[in-house]
Amino acid sequence: MMNCHLIEQAKAGQLTADAIQEAVERVESVVESNTFDVDIVKCRTCGQTFVYGFKQYTSPDWEDDYWTFWIPIGEQEVATIREAKSHLELMGEMVHERPHICWHPDGHVFWAKQGLPVAFIVFMS
Repeated sequence: MMNCHLIEQAKAGQLTADAIQEAVERVESVVESNTFDVDIVKCRTCGQTFVYGFKQYTSPDWEDDYWTFWIPIGEQEVATIREAKSHLELMGEMVHERPHICWHPDGHVFWAKQGLPVAFIVFMS
């Protein structure tokens, strides 16, 4: 993982959703739907590769939450992501196990340095 300014800004609580969306460019779309997306993106400044995940979760009360993640990855992981049998399962595992930038449904962007607890990402299943 490179020393990316986006990661440093997220760790410092200074990254906004607009800033990260402007700072990355999509390299490849892996999965695209109305409720779940997986893309490979890169930082325009340093070239750090991220797997981008978007998941819409609708609660039993029909309330929608929108979760967005940017998980730093190495170039060698792109093929693994592209060829996954279940992208939903893979993204759930990555969000749980790996540090990443998270855009929470309440609007704030933060660095999840230990990944998110399983209970927090139950929506991924």
